Amino acid sequence: MPTPNRLGSTAPESIFRSQEGLGVWEHKGKVAAVGGRMVRGAARQLIDRFLRGLIREAGGEAGTAPPGGLSGRLRRLVGGKA
Repeated sequence: MPTPNRLGSTAPESIFRSQEGLGVWEHKGKVAAVGGRMVRGAARQLIDRFLRGLIREAGGEAGTAPPGGLSGRLRRLVGGKA
């Protein structure tokens, strides 16, 4: 079994920058942009699943609009008339 390096990874030491003055990696901005889009996409999926589950728990069906819209549904949930 490989021995973990200083960061706890089993990747070879040769992939890490061990010297000063090596410059900036030319693709760093592109990688950050892709990572940002991935995080935003995952957040949207999590929020969507959470809200669909919340609607199901409240007695509705996800994807269907209740009569009266959101305000009507909220009034019904707290015992008022829509």
